[in-house]
Amino acid sequence: MIVRARDAARLVWGWLRSHQQVDIPIQQEQPLIEQTENLSSQESGDRSQEYTEGDRGLTVAEESLDHHGQSFEIFNIMPARFPIEIWYIIVIYVTASVGGGSEDSAKYIGDKVNMKQLWNLASVSKFHRQLVLYGWANTIHLLKQDDIKQLGTLGAANGIDLLCGVRRLVCENDYQVYGAPRNAFEGFNFLEELVLSCHSDINFGGDTHPENINDHAESQTGHPDGQPAPQANPNGAVDQHNMTLQQPIRMSYRRLKVKLPSTLRTLKVYDSHVPDIHFIQQVTEQCPLLESLTLARCTIFARKECEFWRRLPRTESDAYFSNQGIASYAAAIGKELKQIQSLKELRIGIYLTKHSAINLHLNHHVSAENSSNTGLEVWEKPCKECFTQCCEETLSAEREATEIIGKQVPTLSSISWANFCSRKRTGWSTHRIMRDDEGKFDRLANVAINLEKFSIGVDM
Repeated sequence: MIVRARDAARLVWGWLRSHQQVDIPIQQEQPLIEQTENLSSQESGDRSQEYTEGDRGLTVAEESLDHHGQSFEIFNIMPARFPIEIWYIIVIYVTASVGGGSEDSAKYIGDKVNMKQLWNLASVSKFHRQLVLYGWANTIHLLKQDDIKQLGTLGAANGIDLLCGVRRLVCENDYQVYGAPRNAFEGFNFLEELVLSCHSDINFGGDTHPENINDHAESQTGHPDGQPAPQANPNGAVDQHNMTLQQPIRMSYRRLKVKLPSTLRTLKVYDSHVPDIHFIQQVTEQCPLLESLTLARCTIFARKECEFWRRLPRTESDAYFSNQGIASYAAAIGKELKQIQSLKELRIGIYLTKHSAINLHLNHHVSAENSSNTGLEVWEKPCKECFTQCCEETLSAEREATEIIGKQVPTLSSISWANFCSRKRTGWSTHRIMRDDEGKFDRLANVAINLEKFSIGVDM
């Protein structure tokens, strides 16, 4: 029934878009949204009276005479009216048609609802306007700190609580989520998905209490007490380059002050530099219902210019690109993640490929004129040599890490890793986990990688 209703909504919406005005009346005996008197009919162009008068259906309109002089009653049959549910499905269909954003890439790709498609519908009546606003507010993009306040004001002016209508919240980098107060998300009582652009997680001027950036090179193999070190580098050794990072560089990690909504089912973090464990620990404390977690990094494959990586030696990319210390890293991550009781999907933006593959591609796989190119073009073109030399070895490392985490976190059904052989180097390599009847780890079913011109499926 749901599928048929959506198909009907799609067809009706196509018909509505082909007309300049929306003239189809609706039933409003049981309004979905409480009507308010914030805006008068004259101010808002409210035409709801046209759609509520004569809702009895078959009514006596007048007494008339035919050409023989005999009197008879004329009955007006009111036009059919869409039930509220149909209008609701139409709005959901239109607002959901923009797609899901960055599903196939570890690089953030924004998406927004085009309100122009809904303007005509919103002008029909106050009810329609409220319904359209709720549909539009399903996904909200925050560009500055004041946006939440303005959203609340817009809802109040139309007699609804728009914050309660938000199901998916996207904090763009300009929003500066690291500057948001702890209670910034308190009004989003029904939020299910939160997308954070965290590229501003580095303090380049230094804090009064900075977290030493030298920690960036520490292993995440774990402390003697079994707790993972505050770092997401799978490399088991301390890089000597980081030991020399003193002033005047003076960089430090920033920590999120804002409290994550407890209603979250999905959290997606993009363009971060901080260790993954920072987010994992916060999620375990604040998001008991979380089902999907994405932790994608800022890498040389996603951003042409990044101040953080520009200030660090080129070898520092092993913080997210290494096949060393995988077992210890996976065990530490799994130990933290098993505290999330409902986690089903995990995406980690770390490349489990040997670090030498970066220089190997730049020095031997690209033409001489492009070898000095530091832009994204040098990585976005497909490279068969990289695939031949790195793919199977990388998949083996991913299988090892996936199996370790999958055994520790019994609810997980898939784990994805950023893959060096994927499309533009920013795609995911997704491993599906098969479990027995008791929910215990059985085996890895397959892996799928999105490549530039073709897709592969490798049976495990």
